[in-house]
Amino acid sequence: MNDQAVSILMRGQIPEPDPDSVREAPPQNRQQRRQYTENRTDLSDPNQRAAAARDTRQQIREPVRVEKTPGRNDPCPCGSGKKFKNCHGRNV
Repeated sequence: MNDQAVSILMRGQIPEPDPDSVREAPPQNRQQRRQYTENRTDLSDPNQRAAAARDTRQQIREPVRVEKTPGRNDPCPCGSGKKFKNCHGRNV
């Protein structure tokens, strides 16, 4: 597969343009553009000030956990002295 690809690429030729037919492109007229525009709005209205100060991002709600669950290597809460993963956490 590689030999075929290399042989096809080696047989390819790049045509060379006639130097008399090549000419230089005319220069482009570039217009100056304003990069940044700044608009200021008057926030004299108290409702507008309150809306601008308010945080509009959504707050992510997390579920409230009533009790802390033991980790795998913590002692089992039943008092057996075994690790949780070997006692009550075996089937979890």
